[in-house]
Amino acid sequence: MEQETTGAASTAGAGPRTSAFGAFVAALRDTRFASARRFGKALCHPGWQWRHSLPFGDYTLWYVSGGQGHIRVLDEETDLRRGTFVLLRPNDRLYATQTERQPLSVIFTHFYAADLRSGIDLDILPRFTQTDNHFLFENELNHLLALQNGEEAFADEEFDNVVKRLLIQLCRIHEKLRSEEALSWHHASMIRNAIARIREQIGTAVDFRDLAAGAHMSPPYFSRLFKQYTGESLKTFVARTKLEHALAMLKDSSLRISDISDRLGYSDIYNFSKMFKLRYGISPSYYRQSLVKGKAAPGSGSK
Repeated sequence: MEQETTGAASTAGAGPRTSAFGAFVAALRDTRFASARRFGKALCHPGWQWRHSLPFGDYTLWYVSGGQGHIRVLDEETDLRRGTFVLLRPNDRLYATQTERQPLSVIFTHFYAADLRSGIDLDILPRFTQTDNHFLFENELNHLLALQNGEEAFADEEFDNVVKRLLIQLCRIHEKLRSEEALSWHHASMIRNAIARIREQIGTAVDFRDLAAGAHMSPPYFSRLFKQYTGESLKTFVARTKLEHALAMLKDSSLRISDISDRLGYSDIYNFSKMFKLRYGISPSYYRQSLVKGKAAPGSGSK
């Protein structure tokens, strides 16, 4: 699953005040946000999937308060778990699924920019943010819901302030990521070589210590740089890459599912099927049948 990079358009060594995020926060002073009157909490039912192929017409703050799943928005995607914050744009199309044994629970609210004199560009913020500060985000989002449910004085002004606080927190998270130690060209090259090796040997067990030794790094340091470069842990990257290979093999070969399982290094077909379904929401056999019948493939985003 993709962990989005900061996307900050700043020069090397620039601090927060001169970054794109710093300019965004400054522009919030001359911007006013208003509720689009669509908000709530949802516990997704078994078999839930969300395929949205029409423009939203507004912005959406969409936060995962529990469960696991996966979401693809246009050409970006990420895994969903508690603390995943998704900022959806007016013209976004998406496809989302959940892990059946860990159904998603979400908090959401739609809003729009009622005053854009500042010329602020919300598209500078990444669509996906992962936070461990569950209390802060869940408290602020629940506060937004309460403001829209009640009729308190100055609720519109407070809604605007809470949305701005949330957007500032998103900027703060990605500014911190941006300002962390940048990978040197040498280190980035080592990580790319390790990625190529993983993909070439995807059917064999990955020895993380061997990868680290090949990059002339200690295992903990290699793991940290790998996650910094890819946005994923080594374990998550390998698991995702194996399942992506499985999709291609199911589609482009006539190999039996048990043979695909063996070639990708799974302990048995049952473990392979379990991991495949956790990732894509359907079994390998059903996916292959759906290709024959012309049904939508998992994560394809088709109508």
